[in-house]
Amino acid sequence: MENKKIAKIFILIIVLITFLVLAMLISSRIKSGKVVDNKSILSAEPGILETYPLAMKYVKVFAADKDGKKTEVTGSVVWTSNNPEEVSVSNENPIKGQIVAQKKGDYSIKAQYNGSEVNVPVKVATAEMKISCKAIPPEAKVGQTVTWIMFFDKMGTPRYEYSMTGSDGLDTKDSVSYIKYKTPGEKTVKMKAIDYAGTEAEVTCPPYIVSAK
Repeated sequence: MENKKIAKIFILIIVLITFLVLAMLISSRIKSGKVVDNKSILSAEPGILETYPLAMKYVKVFAADKDGKKTEVTGSVVWTSNNPEEVSVSNENPIKGQIVAQKKGDYSIKAQYNGSEVNVPVKVATAEMKISCKAIPPEAKVGQTVTWIMFFDKMGTPRYEYSMTGSDGLDTKDSVSYIKYKTPGEKTVKMKAIDYAGTEAEVTCPPYIVSAK
């Protein structure tokens, strides 16, 4: 009988020790910020995302534990967009949290984690675009090949449409054009680019001198 009592006490002590060890481990993880309860406050960086069409941007998400310590949880959140057709946000690693907007406007994305959520406003602006032109060589003679090149001083949003028109029938839809002028004199060239977001940029090139042979 005495042996049974000792055995029961021994088992009880083991159970109590196991419980205390588990409690200490859980407490340690909470203090380190690795465990975040359902009442945690989520925050995002940046808090407001400013971008332009087709640019790839990222947002990081942090969860605050009971002590206010922040732990990054970007890889564990679930993202949604209020307008997935215009602003997509990836839930796939390794590009989780990557945001790509399609056109100008104000949108919102939401991150959810462990019962909490945070909303991130997304402001999509039209990217500024500016072009310039250059002729090679700087001057030419009749019959000599002249190369006209469109340069982007400010890129705008990729996927462009080009046009280049000018003297002696110059008319192309490329950003580079080759022409042999058949007559001497002052030649003109006008270039235009339209980006994916619909932004337009134009430039009239300085007069180009073609001399007789």
